[in-house]
Amino acid sequence: MFVKTATDKTLKNSIGTNKTALVKAGATWCNPCRALAPTLEKVAEERLASLPVFDLDIDDSPSAAQSLKIMGVPTMVLFHNGVEVARKSGNMAKGALDAWLNSELEKVGG
Repeated sequence: MFVKTATDKTLKNSIGTNKTALVKAGATWCNPCRALAPTLEKVAEERLASLPVFDLDIDDSPSAAQSLKIMGVPTMVLFHNGVEVARKSGNMAKGALDAWLNSELEKVGG
């Protein structure tokens, strides 16, 4: 598995120690979250050296979800130097996800 797990205890360190990081907030009961999982796994594999990808279960880690102001799932939050730079909600096709990531990372030089 290329997508790592983030929790209430590890989220801050996960996004703070990497130049860029992507956090997907989701839940086991969420069908769009489950549909997004294989796409996110492929993106994590392809960007292994440049963009760590983390999965945050909002039910298991409510404090982290609250700190990220998650209003719906799935929500992907992109961080650069520990600061949120972009977010996207809903399931996405791989091409759309890659295009979004490339566009946002280009803006921050990541």
